[in-house]
Amino acid sequence: NPELIISKLQKTPGISGISPRVICQGLISSPDSSNFANVYGIDPALESSIVNLRKRLIKGEMVTNNDTNKIVIGSALADKLKVGIGDKIVVMNRDTSGDLNGTALKVKGLFKTTSKEYEKTIAYVSVGTARKMAGLSNAIHEIAIKIDNPANLDKVNAEIKHAIRDKKFKDIVQEYIYCFFPFLEILSKKNEIIVQTWKELAPIQAQQLEISRNYNYFIFIIVYLALAFGIINAFMMEIFERIKELGIMMSLGTKPFNIFLTIIYESIILGVLGSLIGTLLSFIFINGLLHGRLNISAFAGGMHFLGLDSILPLIITKDTVVKSFFGTIIAVICAAIYPAIRAASFKPVEALRHF
Repeated sequence: NPELIISKLQKTPGISGISPRVICQGLISSPDSSNFANVYGIDPALESSIVNLRKRLIKGEMVTNNDTNKIVIGSALADKLKVGIGDKIVVMNRDTSGDLNGTALKVKGLFKTTSKEYEKTIAYVSVGTARKMAGLSNAIHEIAIKIDNPANLDKVNAEIKHAIRDKKFKDIVQEYIYCFFPFLEILSKKNEIIVQTWKELAPIQAQQLEISRNYNYFIFIIVYLALAFGIINAFMMEIFERIKELGIMMSLGTKPFNIFLTIIYESIILGVLGSLIGTLLSFIFINGLLHGRLNISAFAGGMHFLGLDSILPLIITKDTVVKSFFGTIIAVICAAIYPAIRAASFKPVEALRHF
């Protein structure tokens, strides 16, 4: 009953896109070659709320709900099968009854991504065509969900599970029966709806992302350490150049703690001004000169092998600006503590000898 599930999802907060899918695994063949692929039956209007497939089209058009014998394939698969727009291909797959089913389809469009393997193993048809191929009447295999804020992944996941598995009286009775007859619960799991996040579906990619984040923190630490040593050197040079001034201040009764605070206040002003100027220059450089993207086409071969684009988006987020701004100020203040202590530890007599 996909309509009931979708209606519950539409009422769940935090969801920005919902797309039901029918998946057929089979062999796509042409007179010249063949290749195993997953054929996704989609509703183009709903699928566009998850991923913009039309943006990836390089030839032809995207399938519509009215297309009964059309298919959109990747350019890498088209090259292997040696087919183009309007050519016929045959998809062989097994339906729900286990019978082998052959469907002749015309290529309506070609898409291109950064991953050749994705292009070879993914194809798109209308959801009605996929249901015929799979022998389904009104059922679907999965529902893809896009949330509006990645930070709320676990929260939305819990809400989705609660919405779908909203217990009724009969469900409570079933759980009571399962306590005495566990084998009945195992049989019932066959039709249970599973809710999984992208991290559960792709744990390797999730680990890679976590490693990348940790690597970024490591880079930040190195940059701030280099910044701190530079600030220490600058303040030490400044203090030794101002020994005469500091000696006069101490001779007039300025307390060492006030000398310490003077250096710290100067470091705060330096950190704030440096952060503001650096942030402004970053916006000008990234959005003005680079237009929000980094072109590394010289490494396109290696990037495409890893499934990455040779043009990387450069996005300045509010979180990045805040972290960089306050991180710089904190690094400058910490770096100024030692020079401030040295300045406060001067004795007026020793300082005046430097006249």
